[in-house]
Amino acid sequence: MAKSAPAPLDADLLVPKGAPRVEPPAVDATPTSETRTPRPRAETPQQVSARRSSLAPKAKPVRVPITVKIKPETLRRLRVVAVHLEVEQQDIVEEALSHWLDDNEAT
Repeated sequence: MAKSAPAPLDADLLVPKGAPRVEPPAVDATPTSETRTPRPRAETPQQVSARRSSLAPKAKPVRVPITVKIKPETLRRLRVVAVHLEVEQQDIVEEALSHWLDDNEAT
């Protein structure tokens, strides 16, 4: 099928070279009665400190290198699960070891 020829441009649409660019009018961002948000209540000092502490940078856990030997089949399963869950193998091993230690630690 042949394409139809494009419609010619109107002279009104053409802008001379070097002419200042015309920006579209700005949209009025003042809220209307339907979108107006309720006024927030005054916060207690405890709420302010709790909010600030939740925004504070989290301490990164320190990781120490360790070498372990595992069966090839276990390593293959670990890789498959890590890819499937989109989690690093390190995180899976660390969590599993932590659970095992929690269950088997002498109290």
